[in-house]
Amino acid sequence: MKNNSICILTFLLFLSVAFSSRTQIEIEKGKSPFHSVVEWKDKGTILMNSDPKDRTRDYEIVLLNNEGEVNWRKTIYPSHSMPSLILSESSNYIYFVDNFEVIDSKFSYIQLNRSGSVVSTKFDLLQILRTYGYTTPDELVVEEVVNTPKALVFHFSLEVKDKDIIENFFVSITHHNNRVYHSQGPNTHPDLIDDEREGRFTYSGADEENIYFSRLVKQGGGKRIHFYPISPKAEKGNEYSFSLTSDFAPIQSEVINNNLCGSYYQKQLNKKLLTRFAIGLYNNNRFYVAANDSKDRCLKIYGADKEGQISVLNECKNPAKESRNYDAKLTWLDNLNKLIIIGSIEDSKAACVIEGSTVESIMFDRLDLDKLQINPSVYALENKTTNFVHLINDQVFFFDYNQLGNEGSVIFKEK
Repeated sequence: MKNNSICILTFLLFLSVAFSSRTQIEIEKGKSPFHSVVEWKDKGTILMNSDPKDRTRDYEIVLLNNEGEVNWRKTIYPSHSMPSLILSESSNYIYFVDNFEVIDSKFSYIQLNRSGSVVSTKFDLLQILRTYGYTTPDELVVEEVVNTPKALVFHFSLEVKDKDIIENFFVSITHHNNRVYHSQGPNTHPDLIDDEREGRFTYSGADEENIYFSRLVKQGGGKRIHFYPISPKAEKGNEYSFSLTSDFAPIQSEVINNNLCGSYYQKQLNKKLLTRFAIGLYNNNRFYVAANDSKDRCLKIYGADKEGQISVLNECKNPAKESRNYDAKLTWLDNLNKLIIIGSIEDSKAACVIEGSTVESIMFDRLDLDKLQINPSVYALENKTTNFVHLINDQVFFFDYNQLGNEGSVIFKEK
């Protein structure tokens, strides 16, 4: 028995020494060079390759897990040479979407789970629309596609000119069985939108139980934010809303959801701009509103303070110079259970991070949004690297982006 214990301890020590001395991980490219690398938080790193000359539709996906091993290699066959990856750190599934249009009343996608199982499927929007008395699925506009903890969720809009309304439909597809659920949200009115009395819906955030969309509405002499939840099965939940403070004076801004979601890709592919006066955000059971303020010309985050009163939760940083008109943007993304929000007014920028119940102003110079989008873990290193970061326990391995597109294998090197 004593000898067996010694043998086991010796073997474990050997493994520990072998792993600690490991300085790099090499991954073979497959049929084509890798062109993309993305972190799938807590699952590993996704590497993707496809034929650079677009002669075949073979699109290979490789998952390097957090133990430093290639967990799987899978090949999918999208109709588009560069499908869009819909990913979230809170989901055990990833999705690839060929385009963001309804074709022949269908919407198609490819799903992979963390074990590498592949499902290629589509759902029928005509069948869904008939439930609500409409038969024009090809007129639907894909407003958003988001990957939430339990479901892939779509927001579609349909302009109904004879009624002078815009219908909002929410379609939810549960990850584990790809079943389709749907519901009809409150409609919006183009004339009220034009008069700034009613805002369009935007995605706000999600947890295990609810997926939230929100919009700003003018009520009386002020503004009120409304959050509309649906369940992973698209069941309507109880609306939550609160009034903004009397000094709320937002600037109409371009809104950029910098997560790997439908609206982000549509902006990249179709140059489609999303403008709002403010955005509602949900994180850690708390509701917020982010806006670029016209009075103080800075980013402001509104929400419940310690006394439960709605107030401004951050300091006004780096205010812009006064002007008649402003070129403004609001950008946000999830990062390691935190929300990062950036407000831009002309050349002035400010950033805040929401974590737990705190809202903290941070230096904008810390943020490389393109890098944070595909590699959230680099935030912990304060962006002090130009490389991609892959974590194996407490060890940091770097991937040089310059390897993408090159023939041969790629290398992750220990820090």
